[in-house]
Amino acid sequence: MDRSLYDKKLEDIRGALRSAEGFSYPLPAENKDLDNEDYGFEIEGVGAAALRIKVFLKATSMKMQTEIRARGKSEAARIQRHFDTLGYDVLRKDHAFLPSLWQRKNMTDSVSELVERILILVDMLEAQTPEELSQAALGILKQHTKKGEKKQ
Repeated sequence: MDRSLYDKKLEDIRGALRSAEGFSYPLPAENKDLDNEDYGFEIEGVGAAALRIKVFLKATSMKMQTEIRARGKSEAARIQRHFDTLGYDVLRKDHAFLPSLWQRKNMTDSVSELVERILILVDMLEAQTPEELSQAALGILKQHTKKGEKKQ
């Protein structure tokens, strides 16, 4: 498969992130095959818990998405502890957090929309208390189970 179109779109995302207000994390220069049919890059060391945000294109559709994804159980535990302090139970069984509003049917074609989503995830990972969350992050988290409630 020719990756040049994918690489171009991912470079557009990097460029938009570099100029985004409030974004200061290093971006990897190389793209790689990630999970399943995903091709993209990972932003590492986000927030006090130094967590990872996965930025990717679906190989089958070139639709863009972002999520918080753990590599291994210890990183999954750090993610869960972080969201516990914010009062939400968000991790799936595969150790990922993909907001329900952004699931497969709501992947995006827009670089600016994807950058907004990445900035919301950064806000979630940088917040140390629920009061520090932006309205956008809080709106996303309210779609998920509050800590101590039963999942529906």
